[in-house]
Amino acid sequence: MNGRSVPPQDLDAERSLLSACMWGAQAVEVARFMVLPEAFYSRGHQMIFQAICNLSDNGERVDSMTVVGELRRMGKLTDVGGMFDVAELSGAYIVPEGADYMARKVMDAHIRRQLLIHHQAQASRQWDMAVPVEDLIRDSACNLGTEKVGDDVWEFAGDVVDRSFSGFQRAIDFQGQISGLPTGILPLDDLLDGLQPSDSIIIAARPSMGKTALALSISWEVARTAPVGFVSIEMANKGLVDRLACLVAGVDSQDFRRGRLGEQQVADTRQAFKDVSRSKLILSDRLRDVGRIEIEARRLKREHGIGLLVVDYLQLCDAPKSGNRDRNREQAVSEVSRGVKAIAKSLNIPVVTLAQLNRESEKRKDKRPTLADLRESGSIEQDADVVLLLHRPEKSGPPIQAGESVLGLMEINVAKQRQGPVGVIRAHFSDRSGRFSNWTY
Repeated sequence: MNGRSVPPQDLDAERSLLSACMWGAQAVEVARFMVLPEAFYSRGHQMIFQAICNLSDNGERVDSMTVVGELRRMGKLTDVGGMFDVAELSGAYIVPEGADYMARKVMDAHIRRQLLIHHQAQASRQWDMAVPVEDLIRDSACNLGTEKVGDDVWEFAGDVVDRSFSGFQRAIDFQGQISGLPTGILPLDDLLDGLQPSDSIIIAARPSMGKTALALSISWEVARTAPVGFVSIEMANKGLVDRLACLVAGVDSQDFRRGRLGEQQVADTRQAFKDVSRSKLILSDRLRDVGRIEIEARRLKREHGIGLLVVDYLQLCDAPKSGNRDRNREQAVSEVSRGVKAIAKSLNIPVVTLAQLNRESEKRKDKRPTLADLRESGSIEQDADVVLLLHRPEKSGPPIQAGESVLGLMEINVAKQRQGPVGVIRAHFSDRSGRFSNWTY
C-alpha cells in the first residue's frame, strides 16, 4: 500500500452521510442510490447503514431512535457501540442536500480500496512467469471495468466471417424459425426476426397507450428461456408484479385490486403468482442514472446471464454527470439514448427502452404517431436500431372504423429497422389485463 498501513478511507464523510440519513428522507434516498453498505470502511458504519436501508425498505421513519431499534432487532447494537454512540453520530449533522457530496466521497474511498485489493491480487500473478502476459492484461482490464486493450480492440474481417457464417448456417438449418428472442406476437416476430443481440429497440407512444404492458408482455415471453432484467423508473416493483400477475392470469386489474374475482379467477391468479415467483425476471425500481444501469446490467449479465434488458422509460433516466452546465434536456436525453445503445452493444443483448412521444400527433387529424414525433427527443431515433410506434385507434375515434371494429386493436408500427423491413402489424390488446394476442378480426 505504498508504505501506508491504513487503506484509503474518509470516516468523517461516512459519519456525515449517516447523520444526514437520520435527519432527512431525501438523504436516505440519495445515499441508497449511490452507496452500498460495504462501501463504508468502518464495520460499525456498515451495520448502521444496513439498519437505515432496512427501515427504508419497510417504509418506516429513519431517525436515531428507529435506527437504534432496528440495530437491536438485528442483534448489532452492541457491535456499533450502543445507543449513545448512535445518538452521538446523529449529531454530526449536515444539511440533507449535501448527502450526494458525502456519498461521492465515501464511494471514492471505497473504489480506491478496491483498486488496491485488485492490484495486490494481480501482483503475485505478475511474478509467475507461467502466466501468459495476455491473461494478465485481459484480467486487469475486465476486473477494473475498463475497455479491453491490445489486439482485442481490432478484429480481422476473416475472424468476423466465422461468426457471421455460423449465423447464416443456423438460419439455413432452422429455416422458418426466428433467430432472435421472441416477443410473443407472431406478426411482430416475423417482421423483426425476433429481438436481435446488440440492438437498441425503442417502444414509443403517448401516455396510456400500452408501452409498459407491451414491455412486460415481451419480458414474460423472453423469460421463459432466458433471464430478463427490467429497470422500472416510473413504477415500483410491487406494481410490476401485480401487473404481471394480471397478465399471466388474464384477469381484470381493477377486479384484482378490489378482490372482485370469481373462484376460478382466484385460482388462476394464485397460480400466476407462483409462475411469476419461479420466473427468470429480475426487477429493479432503484436505478435511474444510465451509468449505474450499465454497471448493474453488466453484473446481471455476469452473474445471471441475462438475455434481455428493459428500461421504463428513457426520458426519466438521468444522464451521466457532466461539467457542461449549459446542457439542456434534449442533450441529456441524447446522452441517455447513446448510453442505452452502448449497453446493448457491449453486452451483446437486445435492450428494449420505452420512450414518451411529444404531443404533435394529438394535434393532427390522423393521430397515428410518426418518427417525426420522436425526433425532438434528442437523438433517440438515430441511436435506435428498431423503433416501434404504438397506436390504439379506439382512443382517438369511434369503435367502428372503415367498416370494422377497432376495439382492442393495437397497431404496432415498425417505423425503423436498421437491418430489416418496416411496416405496421396488428395485435389484440386487453388494457384491463395487459395481455396481448394475435389480431384475428
